[in-house]
Amino acid sequence: MLTLNYSETVSTADRRLYPRASIAILLFYAPYDMEKGLVDWDKIERTSTVDLSAGGVRFVSFKPYPLNTKFCLFFDLEAGSHLYYARVVRVEEGESHYLIASEFFDISVRERAELAEYVNNLLRRG
Repeated sequence: MLTLNYSETVSTADRRLYPRASIAILLFYAPYDMEKGLVDWDKIERTSTVDLSAGGVRFVSFKPYPLNTKFCLFFDLEAGSHLYYARVVRVEEGESHYLIASEFFDISVRERAELAEYVNNLLRRG
């Protein structure tokens, strides 16, 4: 049996599956009920992203959300508007806001590849 142990000194960035780029993009998000397959568009919020990767997005919120809360996210990239589903994986408390770290789910291989290409282009530009 093969056992893998992670070093305590490995940084979070080194463990990431996808590179992350700092970018502020206008983002709309609304609660998503996965069991019913319904988005509650009456509760849509407008905010800005903090960073983006092919695996997820971190954005500003003025209220905390419980872990695993699901959202439908809508934002524009160079190739056009995109709609994604994401779950909250971490909440960071700031002085006047929260940073919501989320990971995408139910994302196609093509969509993830497009996000990866977009982020890689951003990182190359610096």
